[in-house]
Amino acid sequence: DTLRRNQFGGTIGGPVVKNKIFFFGGFQGTISKSDPSTVIANIPTAAMLAGDFTAITSPACNTAGRQINLPAPFAGNRISPSLLSAPAVKLVSSHVPATTNPCGETRFVRNLESNERQTLGRVDYQLSGKHSMFGRYFESRLNQPTDYDGKNPLTMSNGTLIFRVYSLVLGDTYLIGNGTVSNFRGTVNRSKIPKIVPPLFDFNDLGIKAWVYAPKYMSLNLTGGFTIGGAGGTEGHYNTTSFQFSEDLSLVRPAHQVGLGVNWIHSEMNRLSSTNTVGPFVFSGQVTG
Repeated sequence: DTLRRNQFGGTIGGPVVKNKIFFFGGFQGTISKSDPSTVIANIPTAAMLAGDFTAITSPACNTAGRQINLPAPFAGNRISPSLLSAPAVKLVSSHVPATTNPCGETRFVRNLESNERQTLGRVDYQLSGKHSMFGRYFESRLNQPTDYDGKNPLTMSNGTLIFRVYSLVLGDTYLIGNGTVSNFRGTVNRSKIPKIVPPLFDFNDLGIKAWVYAPKYMSLNLTGGFTIGGAGGTEGHYNTTSFQFSEDLSLVRPAHQVGLGVNWIHSEMNRLSSTNTVGPFVFSGQVTG
């Protein structure tokens, strides 16, 4: 296990004005890195690009361990290069790393790391023996870089995630009289989570004239072969804001306790997801076998 996880932080607190104002602060950071496991994929070989499929159809190159023969009109497990899709050939020859393995096997790793920061602060203010107030602020940050290594598009399965969560709470407690206490709370929560995608290539770069909603991005899966992009790599943002105000009145009488209150919550979400925007393509080999 190559996981390297470092967690650090601390807290501090104390009076600012004796018996009146107090403060508390805390911080925690977590940094995680690890050497990722090797991913195995299968890509078209130079022989396949030349129309020679004799190696990939041999028993040594398929999990079933049997000879595969391409159906008619193909003969001898060869296909005329003129019948191959020009965009497909350009995809493999220009964007996918070459391999010398006769079966097309290639190996690579994806980056794995995260950086988290959490900060908390609170101030308490004792106005009088009957009246107190407090304020609390919390912030959490998580940076998770893309697993794309910047060179091999097969490594890109997730975009860069930048998590930001903020929370602010204000509270007021007032002793109205013997046995009557008022508690007010006001809260604002905010999250901001953009997902940023590193540029790769799109259909236009392969010679296909098409409108692309997510430029320089592609989602393609070759069954039993390789994957480029995918749902985890599409661009988007997920922002939420919520407001909450509550008032609780506690009444204590000789033989009874009565609680009255009101709670109002308003939430907003601003979300943009481009999971299916680019048009995910799947090639399963069902025609040729």
